[in-house]
Amino acid sequence: MTESIKTLIELGYSKKDAEEIIKAYPLTNLKDETLKENIKTNYKLLMNLGYTNEEVIKMTKALPSLFSLSEGNITNKIEFMISFGYTKEEVIKMTKTLHSLYSLSEENVTNKINFLMGLGYSKEDVIKMTKTHPALYSYSEEN
Repeated sequence: MTESIKTLIELGYSKKDAEEIIKAYPLTNLKDETLKENIKTNYKLLMNLGYTNEEVIKMTKALPSLFSLSEGNITNKIEFMISFGYTKEEVIKMTKTLHSLYSLSEENVTNKINFLMGLGYSKEDVIKMTKTHPALYSYSEEN
């Protein structure tokens, strides 16, 4: 058993879930020691941001690539969202529903906001709508 699998099991993942997570791209490109350290670092960061153990497990099972992101990438995404008018707590709440918000580029998020504003919504309306319906960020402009 690899060290990264052991680490995930120690954090509360089932063996099966741990094995599935480390098979996910881009985690397969990381050396086991690097992945183990990323898991520990990002798990601790997510817990410090206010997620529960269950929420971290749920998020990372759905989006294993969270373990490939740097601490800076995660915190920068939160700061970027705050710059649009969300609070940190609102961003955390949104990512509990839409885990993939962490994997969206700043350009993608900006484009989605601009698209909704182009439909006639004010920036304030877009922020209000996406707070309660973060899945709006997952739709393409063609939908």
